[in-house]
Amino acid sequence: SYSHKRQGDLTQKKAFLELKRCKEALERILGSEINGNRFPYTNYTEQSFKDLKDLGYKWDSSVWEGKDLLYQSYLHGLTEYPLGSSTTDWDYFIKENKTDADGFFSILEKDISQLSKEQVYVVVLHPWVLSLDESRIDDLERFISRHKNIKSIDEIYQKA
Repeated sequence: SYSHKRQGDLTQKKAFLELKRCKEALERILGSEINGNRFPYTNYTEQSFKDLKDLGYKWDSSVWEGKDLLYQSYLHGLTEYPLGSSTTDWDYFIKENKTDADGFFSILEKDISQLSKEQVYVVVLHPWVLSLDESRIDDLERFISRHKNIKSIDEIYQKA
């Protein structure tokens, strides 16, 4: 959303306008279509997904995986990439007070290499957390460069 507010705390109209304003601003800045979303704090309502669909979004990644949602699925007319139990930058750097960025990205790579071909892996990153230490950005760039040309899970298995 535009101001990072919890969808459930807003009126239906304000929640829609938050999503619309965010999409318009990002598309104007980036010069390309924005078609994916994750709600702040993974807080949403049933209407939130309808609003995404109405605004032209194609996918979301706000629902935490559970026994019924381990793999990519289709909810509310959108592709849903579930959030898993992977380590997040918030957990690693803030909650656990670790500083080794390369260690964090090594954990992600290990997790990715252990996926079945049907599973998806959603990486949760917060730009402000990574920007607290410049070496985190350097390690992020190395992580992305190792994976940026991967088009399918098969390529991850070949690299592992």
